[in-house]
Amino acid sequence: MRHLTPARIVRGAAMVILLTFVALLLAPGASGAAVALIAVGALPLGVLAAVVPGAGPRPAAAPARQTPADAPGRPGVRV
Repeated sequence: MRHLTPARIVRGAAMVILLTFVALLLAPGASGAAVALIAVGALPLGVLAAVVPGAGPRPAAAPARQTPADAPGRPGVRV
């Protein structure tokens, strides 16, 4: 498993804040216990967002192998 980068930690934290905010907007008259339950429920989703790799840059493909005729210092005979 790859290590967490600062960008992934920020993405997870933003997910927790966003999910908590949306849940509180959907339940405007929530009590203190409900607010705590919503926040605790958003934490696993934020951790999941931080741990699961996102769509980032893909590693470059390996360069093509040289054939003996293309190798530097060894001129090949072409017919």
